[in-house]
Amino acid sequence: MAGRDPTGRNYEGTRAAVDDAGAERIARLHLALAGGAAARFANRAEIGAAARIEARYPGTGAQFAAAYAFHSRAARRAVDGGGAAGVVFGAAGFPGAAPLHREAAQAAPGARFLYADPSPSAVYLNGELLAGPGVRAARASVRDPEGLMGLPEVRAVGSPLQLHLQLCAHFWPEDMCRDIVGRYAGLLPPGSTLALSLWSPDGTRAGREFLAELASEAGHPAYGHSCAAVGRWLRGAGMRLLGPGVADVRAHGRPWAPWAALGIRSPGRAAGAVARVR
Repeated sequence: MAGRDPTGRNYEGTRAAVDDAGAERIARLHLALAGGAAARFANRAEIGAAARIEARYPGTGAQFAAAYAFHSRAARRAVDGGGAAGVVFGAAGFPGAAPLHREAAQAAPGARFLYADPSPSAVYLNGELLAGPGVRAARASVRDPEGLMGLPEVRAVGSPLQLHLQLCAHFWPEDMCRDIVGRYAGLLPPGSTLALSLWSPDGTRAGREFLAELASEAGHPAYGHSCAAVGRWLRGAGMRLLGPGVADVRAHGRPWAPWAALGIRSPGRAAGAVARVR
């Protein structure tokens, strides 16, 4: 059977589309994996799941925390010298240890930011805890590019902008990833950038076992996309990769720390990329 996204498109796999409840559970699990203050909105079930994953695959939580830091750095670079008027966090989830826009807002006080998520609970908390001058929250699914980009709140961010797809592509089959990236490439204003992150397994048996465990704890199938595949989605959509390309999230914005020397021990990595619309 094929799964469907919010606009009715069919994709490979039995449950390609994550419903709102599933997206909320996944967001809470990611926060629990990141640990510390980031886990404050995770439920006991997600905290337990994160502890089981970390016990079996030490260092995993640090990589998920690094993925949030990657998005924070990317947002800052976008508005501070990158030409973006603002940033849309398209799979915002719940507020983490530090707001993703904080560094960017400090570097560019006039920039505008939007936290978008399909979960009413996440939208409420983002609105209550993060909203203020230049910062808003809205309900929308990143899996519906036309719906998200059509929001008046997105238009208010300005142009060009940077759109973030945080830790969601490893729950989408490849054809869905390729399609969604291509649609965003056609919808984003000229000069805009797309920043995405995902868990990318290392291709070993341990990598496949980790992905299966992540899927079991998340309650949704997970897909093992390579960094090379992510690059193909972005280049195939006519976008230009920036920085180190598709690489470990800890390498982005840190030229002094090549990712090969970062001591990756888990069966995969949190990978990230930033690409510009041509």
